[in-house]
Amino acid sequence: MKDAQSHIAADSTARASAVVDEAIAKAKQDRHWKSSSACTDASVEASRSFCQKLADLKIELAEAKDRDTLQAREETLKAETLALAKSGGQRETDAQAHLLAKLSGPEVKNVQTALSLLVALLVEFGAAFGLFLAALAGPHEPALANPDQAARAPLRPTRSRRQLRAEGWRLMIR
Repeated sequence: MKDAQSHIAADSTARASAVVDEAIAKAKQDRHWKSSSACTDASVEASRSFCQKLADLKIELAEAKDRDTLQAREETLKAETLALAKSGGQRETDAQAHLLAKLSGPEVKNVQTALSLLVALLVEFGAAFGLFLAALAGPHEPALANPDQAARAPLRPTRSRRQLRAEGWRLMIR
């Protein structure tokens, strides 16, 4: 919306599209319009000058129409912004923390701090126990394609020989 406002402000001294359109219509009544075959055969200096001014008017008309489009878009955006503000938009910067504060009671700042600490604790937990939990998984046996091979395959422990389970199912590594 700010871009549209800056473009509109830059063209604030320009004429309206209806005024420029009338200027073009007036120019087409000039004798140079007919003598240059509607600016397709401008061979005389006066005709070339006239056609150049007419082209400038057409450019001004295009800019005026763009400005009109931007003004209409600005009005639409203002109406949408007001409708969103009425329905509750832009009230809270952190909606999640606000909702949790509303449900649990503490201030929003305290809830934001607690959420940040929760994320930090989860990251630290993953860093501290991630390798330990990965080591518990152990190596996996490949699946056998033939059921007869499964009957003849020797049973292998899923853990390496260095890892043993002691009493109470605590992991011990030799």
